[in-house]
Amino acid sequence: MFKRIVAMVLMAVCLVLLFVSAVQADSIVDSGATLPANPVIGQEFLHTPIGRSILYMFDGANWKAERSFGAMTVYVDPTGTNDLEHGMGTGSNAFQTIQYAKDFIPSPYDRDVTVNIAAGTYNESLILDSKWPSGSSGAHLIFKGALTQVATGTMDSAVQGTGATQGSITKAGAMTGYAKKLIYANNEYRVIDSVTANTATITGTWSTAPSGTYTIYDWGTRVTGERSLLVRNGQIADQFYFVWFNGNSNDVLLHDHASAAFYQCKFSSYFGSEVYSYAACEQCLFNVYNNNLLAYMGSGIELLQCNIAYTNTVARYAIILQLSSCLLFDGGSVIDCGSVAGTIGIYCSEGSAIHFDPAYLPSWGYARIRNCTYGMSALQVSSITGTANIQYSGNSINEVPTAASYGYID
Repeated sequence: MFKRIVAMVLMAVCLVLLFVSAVQADSIVDSGATLPANPVIGQEFLHTPIGRSILYMFDGANWKAERSFGAMTVYVDPTGTNDLEHGMGTGSNAFQTIQYAKDFIPSPYDRDVTVNIAAGTYNESLILDSKWPSGSSGAHLIFKGALTQVATGTMDSAVQGTGATQGSITKAGAMTGYAKKLIYANNEYRVIDSVTANTATITGTWSTAPSGTYTIYDWGTRVTGERSLLVRNGQIADQFYFVWFNGNSNDVLLHDHASAAFYQCKFSSYFGSEVYSYAACEQCLFNVYNNNLLAYMGSGIELLQCNIAYTNTVARYAIILQLSSCLLFDGGSVIDCGSVAGTIGIYCSEGSAIHFDPAYLPSWGYARIRNCTYGMSALQVSSITGTANIQYSGNSINEVPTAASYGYID
């Protein structure tokens, strides 16, 4: 009897070990630099070409990304190809479109994903949504365009700038034609506000007094289409560098709890943040023809050393805030209405608020509102504060608080 019990126990142990071995063997995922040519439904594969590690599952028609592991860089170029075997390098080894690169990115992604976009014109209406970092990794989607060098040289002199004085770089006879481009010196980018033959005056100030060489750039990566970019449905933590958004009717719209940050970008039409969304813009150029920036329904826009140049000939607003939205000026930004009759630099209404932050404005440069019929207007229970940190010039009327509807400007 005892021997029979021992035999049964040993048989049970063997069966358990066989089952565990089978499960472990079944859980092993194949990997390699090339996707299998004849997959079966439900097959998983860890794709590991140079520069990325992504787990895929075959759904019967396509390989579907399940998640990525580690930081990843992909490339986009007009000469590239949109398939899973591309995107790993520049030129013909890249993806062809930005949208394909975005769709390629797994969700969740484990670390920062950088999309390097070569110079060229991309006739796309980009949509960013449903892409999330894993857990609390704090990872970002980073889209980097390319700048085109248009001039370089050794400066004769420079001005760092203070709260009341804009920074500048002087090079005799070398600055004509470079207004509203990017200038790089002392490891910093700034938007050129205006030029003479000898001097480029920047938007805001330099962190330290520049010396040595400088380089002037134009934007080489241009996104066109009906709307260049839509970020929506809670999409967060996207970053954009060096991209010219040049949509036919709209440039950028953040909608429904979305957020994004833009660094040294250019916009040539409408820029909107609406329905509890948030946009941060640093050293950007808004060189547009229609209504410039809109924050609507609990949304916000933050500006640091941005240049807002109104180029229309019809009276409109450069910046509009409506329905409990906010605008934060962190320093150095310029609004120029171009002396068009009837223009308003900032129109703040329906419980919205604007604050010119004194913590940043002296060191980064005062905000400047110029050449508008009305510099700022506040009405319908709205408020504008921190106006001691603004420099006005060329406006018919600087501030218009409408007391009858509880508009307030300090």
